[in-house]
Amino acid sequence: MAVIKGGRAIYGADIGIVMLDCRFPRPPGDPGNARSFSYPVQYEIVELAETEALTKQGTEEALHKLFEAAGRLERRGCKSIATSCGLLVPYQEQLREKLTIPVVSSAILLLPLLLNMTGDGKKTAIVVSSRTEAIDDYLNGLPEKQRGRCVLLSMEKCPEFMRGIMSFSQPYELDTGLVEQELINLCLEAKAREPEISLFLLECTNLAPYSRLLREQLGTPVFDIRGLIDLLHSSVEL
Repeated sequence: MAVIKGGRAIYGADIGIVMLDCRFPRPPGDPGNARSFSYPVQYEIVELAETEALTKQGTEEALHKLFEAAGRLERRGCKSIATSCGLLVPYQEQLREKLTIPVVSSAILLLPLLLNMTGDGKKTAIVVSSRTEAIDDYLNGLPEKQRGRCVLLSMEKCPEFMRGIMSFSQPYELDTGLVEQELINLCLEAKAREPEISLFLLECTNLAPYSRLLREQLGTPVFDIRGLIDLLHSSVEL
């Protein structure tokens, strides 16, 4: 009989996901839906913290709760951690310093890799929920040559997405067909304006459910947070 090691309460779920305390629907494909993954994941909610206190203000109290939630997942035995909102990217450095396991705060962390996958004449489009200082700061931190190959697209003028995801208010309903079409139209228009776009990166985690159809419509590779989490899992799976 094999000798196995213990030391924690939960086994077999190596990926932890830190969830903001939101109430909008999360269809399959969204990291907040456990059926998005072919393997078990563990969740921890940043409770009693207003979403905007993290995504916009970054208050000390909210950050403390974020770090505590991530720490609980690590202590529970997770081997890698992701978050459920790409707007947490300003806290990537703090998260990685507080944890001893790999952590990703946003799919935008894939951007340098994607830019290195294609030639200098090609561009990568980054789709965000809304344009924020955090996203601008991240892009401005890239080498100048890479910044010029980035096309930033925002869902801010997509009414169903903004109502169903970004309003944080009742009724907690989402017409996924409308959101899907809003996203497709946004990306098709961008590709028509800038045919140099060869890759799309869905920075907003809530857009991941629509990646497959977007690939079919665009004929272009589309990357998202779910793919990044799959990459994390492949690196720690035994």
